[in-house]
Amino acid sequence: MKSIRKFSEEYIKDKSLPVLRALVCNAGLQVHNPSVTEEGFETTFGVNHLGHFLLTNLLLKVRRIPVPIIAILNNLLRNEC
Repeated sequence: MKSIRKFSEEYIKDKSLPVLRALVCNAGLQVHNPSVTEEGFETTFGVNHLGHFLLTNLLLKVRRIPVPIIAILNNLLRNEC
């Protein structure tokens, strides 16, 4: 989450970057060995869900024009449960 906060702070401060017109959160991973983030969340949940949520909320501050927010959910683990 630290890297997400750092990125959003740098993006907001740097006025030379283009205006945010869309945000597609599609990064993800699947961890086979149990692990947790620095904040104590299970890694897969932290990266695939909480990270996207945090980035979207931090960047909502800089929406200068109305833009759609699209959440892409992957059912990769559908057959694993």
